[in-house]
Amino acid sequence: MQKGHDKKPKSIDQRENDSKQLPKMVSDFYFILDLLGFKFALPTYNLEVKLLIRKWQELRNKGEYKQADQIRKQLQKLDIL
Repeated sequence: MQKGHDKKPKSIDQRENDSKQLPKMVSDFYFILDLLGFKFALPTYNLEVKLLIRKWQELRNKGEYKQADQIRKQLQKLDIL
């Protein structure tokens, strides 16, 4: 018998349930860190900045570095990078 292959794949319902629990688990994790004295100031970005970051990442992944550098400069001006 092979180890690790005995486990049945999760059903779609179980995976959806896991994804619904993730935000609470992350929230609990940060709550515990806060109790222990760890403070995190997570940045929040507006939609325009999020789209700019995504475009920059996509261009880098495609190897379009000249265009990615232009967006990186914009992000640097905004103190994002």
